[in-house]
Formats: sequence, structure tokens, C-alpha cells
Amino acid sequence: MRVLVTGASGFVGSHVARALLGEQGVEVHVARHRGAIPPGLAPVVVHGVDLLAADAAAAIVRRVLPDAIVHAAAMPSVAACEVHQAAAWRLNCAVVSELAEELTAATGGRFVLLSTDLVFDGTAAPYGPEAPPASVHVYGATKARAESDLMATGCGHVVARLPLVLGLAPGGARRTAVTDVIAAARSGRAAALFTDEYRTPVMANDVGAAVCALLRHGSPPAVLHLGGPERLSRFDIGRIVRDAFGLPASCTRPVAAARLEFTPPRPRDVSLESRASWAALGRAPTAIDVGMASLSARTTRD
Repeated sequence: MRVLVTGASGFVGSHVARALLGEQGVEVHVARHRGAIPPGLAPVVVHGVDLLAADAAAAIVRRVLPDAIVHAAAMPSVAACEVHQAAAWRLNCAVVSELAEELTAATGGRFVLLSTDLVFDGTAAPYGPEAPPASVHVYGATKARAESDLMATGCGHVVARLPLVLGLAPGGARRTAVTDVIAAARSGRAAALFTDEYRTPVMANDVGAAVCALLRHGSPPAVLHLGGPERLSRFDIGRIVRDAFGLPASCTRPVAAARLEFTPPRPRDVSLESRASWAALGRAPTAIDVGMASLSARTTRD
């Protein structure tokens, strides 16, 4: 199986590519724009591509002729999407349709869109895969539209909604929710973390394993939720990180989001109901404290 992973220089995309490298009989191709491919991803085949350019999506599919595409490339910053709306709609939405249509025509392969829990407005959690999106900002709207456009093709493509993904970026080049807490401890300051915004975070290696299982699945559900097993606030996550890494309690500071004003608004609870999706893949997500302890142990060994 030849698999093309877009956004492989990013945090989630790099973990997906690494997981696919461990699969027997899988030839991994990765697409990147400016970012460097993280270490440990040999022997992937690297393709430089600017997906914002006209006809770039069709060109990369024709060049690789993949049996499947895992689309992790996105403009993931909520703030950046508000400022650069045209680029956000292009990369997060239009490119999805172009890649999927070209893939269907070229090889009839499966397209996996890595979407987000932020397609929801946070007023009716927990959200199951059947819940209708209702976004409160441009980022969520672009991803929700990409989902509906992909589903309208009727070609067996899959939407996999992700929550906050936890882990360390390969090579340590990117900030994550984990490294923010570690950096705060090292600098002697406190990371301000919300106590009243909730998600169902998942470990990055579980996402990679889920994508591998999804590509092996003969007929997966059209929409999957890959949330973790626990509903946690940002402060809860910070506490788990500091305990796993032996950091002082002073490196995290509780803050109430309800006392602040945000433009665009922030959903308060986008927890995902994911048990049926994990069962369909024959897997179960790791408890966050267990995953974080394992991550800390690996970091110490390295």
C-alpha cells in the first residue's frame, strides 16, 4: 500500500507518518511545504509542495498515485484563520476536495481527513460522531465544510475528528501542550491553564495507531471520533504533565476562562464520545496519566 501523508512536518502528521513506517507492506510518501521533515522518518519519500498553489493538489496525487491519503495539512491556529481567512478556506477546505477528487479519479483510493473537535460550539457535549457540527470561528467552519464536502463524494472516504493531541514533537522543534508546561517549569514561571474548558485529549501515538488500523479496515465508519478516555480541562492536563515529569506544582496556575473575553469565542466543552469509533478499529486509547508516564520514561532514557 502506498500512502501519502500531507502535513508531515507538523506534530500530528509526523506521528502518523512514523506509525505508518512501522506497518508491513506500506510505502510512505510525505508532502511538506516549508517545514523540515522531523528526524526518524527515514525511509519516507519526501515531496515538496505548496498546497495553496493552483493545481498543486492534483499534481501531487498524479505524481505519487497513492492508494490512500491521510490529510493532516491545515492552518490549525484559530487566531491565524481569523486573520488569513482566504488562505484558511483554501488550505482547510478547498484543498481537501481537490485531493479527494483527484485520488478517486486516479486510483480510487481512500481519503482520510484528520478533522477536529472544534467543529462543535461546546454547548452540547459529549459529541458523538453523528452530532451535527456548529462552529463558532473560521477554523471550525473551514473544517466542518471540508467534512461535508468530503462526505458528499460518497466514495468511502473517512473523517477522523481529533481532540487535543498530546505528546512531544519529533526533534522538539514545535510547541505542544506538554512542552508548554515543561518550558514554564524550566523558566521558573507558571503556565496559566483554564479550569473550565474541557476536551477529551488523546496521546499522539494512539492517533498514529488508529490511522494505521483505519487504513487496514475494509469498511470503516464514515465519521470517527478519536477522543481519549477522559474529559479533562487544560489545568487537569497540566497537572498530569507536571506529575509525570516530576515538575513543581508552582509551574501551573489555574485560570477561569469564563472571566475573560475572547474574539472569536472559545467553545467551553467539546468533549468527544469515541467508544464506538475505537471499538470499530479494535483499539482503545491510553489513559492520559499512563501515556504521560510512558512519555516521561522515554524522554529520560533518551
